[in-house]
Amino acid sequence: MSETLTKKTLERLTRQIHAGKLDARDGLLSERGLCKQLGVSRVTIRRALTGLLERNLLCAIPNKGYVLGPAALTQRNIQSGKSEARNTVLALQGPDRAFEGANSYERRVFLGMEEEVRKLGLSLQKGMMSLDALRKTLAGDVGRSLLGVALSWRSPQAAELLLAEGISAVQVDVSHPGLPMDAIFQDDEAGMERAVAHLWDLGHRRIGLISGGEPSNTPWRRRGAFRAALLRRAVVEVPAEGLSSRVDSEGGREAIAALYRGGDPPTALIAANQRMLSGVLDELDARGLALGVNVSMVVWCGRYGFGDFLAGTRWEGLDFDRMVSLPEEMGRVAARILSVRAKDPAHPPIRVAMPMQFVACGSSCPPGPRE
Repeated sequence: MSETLTKKTLERLTRQIHAGKLDARDGLLSERGLCKQLGVSRVTIRRALTGLLERNLLCAIPNKGYVLGPAALTQRNIQSGKSEARNTVLALQGPDRAFEGANSYERRVFLGMEEEVRKLGLSLQKGMMSLDALRKTLAGDVGRSLLGVALSWRSPQAAELLLAEGISAVQVDVSHPGLPMDAIFQDDEAGMERAVAHLWDLGHRRIGLISGGEPSNTPWRRRGAFRAALLRRAVVEVPAEGLSSRVDSEGGREAIAALYRGGDPPTALIAANQRMLSGVLDELDARGLALGVNVSMVVWCGRYGFGDFLAGTRWEGLDFDRMVSLPEEMGRVAARILSVRAKDPAHPPIRVAMPMQFVACGSSCPPGPRE
């Protein structure tokens, strides 16, 4: 009896989705709401929802609810005649990010995306807006012509809104793993392994990590990759970490002060955020530590190095061993993902980890007598 009821519930929900009577625009679909609407038990709804997930008619937002899946969205676009009219890509930054500086990481990602979008015969718009402004944008002319969104937004709220609205999106250098959405991001795991391997091969066994910002941002997430690289080398002690809530020069000072507060100081450092670099160098200098002499360092950075963050300081022009990201290529691949998604909406989520390059410039050396 329950199997028959589950089947009937599944087919009823399928018909509602195909008819455009069921979506998440007015709020995520929930088990409780569907139980009340259809007059069936939670067990029956859960079984029916499992069937809808398997058919790609729904996608789950962990711990929150459900939105229409790619199969449902494809049919809806065909029925509305919108599938051929969408040719705009929106490069969207959250209010906590900006297209700053001619050589900034964000600007370089956008330039690569702009180049690829032009090759694909699409148009590109960029913006930095609040969640309310995004809702208004989706309801206007841009929303009606939107092929997809390249989303650089640390909070998951914008991603959830786009899923609920049925807008294709790729998360750029931001990844919310629980969301059924395409994403492209730096391969922090491989990059950190390469940085640790470089220092380890020189003979360093006390390696410290410098990181700043909120726990959800990218440099902090590199902490997990740092720990993993040490575990591969049988290092089970708590790693040396200099952490700060700030991602500026003062945060760099705080991070070094924390690392050298007591115990055996590290002989090598990995700086996970170049924005903190001038403060890191100031604090090391105040302690009489010189790069490449008393302490080694590898820095995470974009292709164009540290100019914007060391300009006007006494460290201007200094170079470092570094892990280099390729922001332009990230932008180009993000545009390609949106193009592929438009052609094959039912494809499982695409997650691309972009490789990094290691560049040696002499800021690391074998450990001194303290080792």
